[in-house]
Amino acid sequence: MSPIQKAVFNGVKVDFVDPPNVDPRYPKILFVHGMWGAPWIFYVWLSICYLLKIRAYALDLEPADGRSTRDYVDMVVKVLDQIGPAALIGHSNGAIIASVAASENPNKALALVRVAGSLPKGMRCIELFWFKYRYWRAITSGKQFRLTDRDAMKHVLNRIPEQRAWSLLKHFRTESGLVLKEAMLGVEVGPISCPVLVIGGIHDKILRVKYQRLLYQQYRRRLNAKYMDFPMGHMVPIEDADGRELRKILIFLNQNVPQAVEGSLATV
Repeated sequence: MSPIQKAVFNGVKVDFVDPPNVDPRYPKILFVHGMWGAPWIFYVWLSICYLLKIRAYALDLEPADGRSTRDYVDMVVKVLDQIGPAALIGHSNGAIIASVAASENPNKALALVRVAGSLPKGMRCIELFWFKYRYWRAITSGKQFRLTDRDAMKHVLNRIPEQRAWSLLKHFRTESGLVLKEAMLGVEVGPISCPVLVIGGIHDKILRVKYQRLLYQQYRRRLNAKYMDFPMGHMVPIEDADGRELRKILIFLNQNVPQAVEGSLATV
């Protein structure tokens, strides 16, 4: 039986694990997915969190015509209001959503982990395939759109075995064209006071690792930021089937979140 439960927190759908005897070395974790995703993106990591006795949540950013990044940030804050302060782990466009939430709510964000994340305003990473008519039509209308199967397989699921990739593809859903427009132009992110970990996927073809390294250099000048390269493509939470990379994130949280009590996670 899966340990993953479902609930609604302040009007926002959330999948979560609530293990008995929570390990106090770990902060609570709130996972934030990106475009075309849903909580299932984090099911491997949620299951591992349960085994490691970590209380973890993955909210569901349900798309709608005209929905914006601000709408998604508000959803994150509503969940934080319910669960209390947590470490925010954002994947893909979820990283920029988590970044804005952390910037605007310093008392609720214990740490920020950006996994193969979208870039803030002032940095652009636009691949040529975004110039196709179907995507520009979504950008100009704000209406929901789908990533084509070909683009998903080539740019997003490129490091996942083909049969597995096709099975995942059917779970991809639509996204608001306005969110895509904002991601391409860059979203304004204010100062961030919590510890930050920037992660790049070496084989990422949609948010390439060189841009993650540049972003880290910007953060490094202003706050306590760290950087890691993961030997993966864009879908890190799915590709990390054994949780090896997640454990590196947990070590970072243990070492940098003040509420985490002493105790090494290196051997977990």
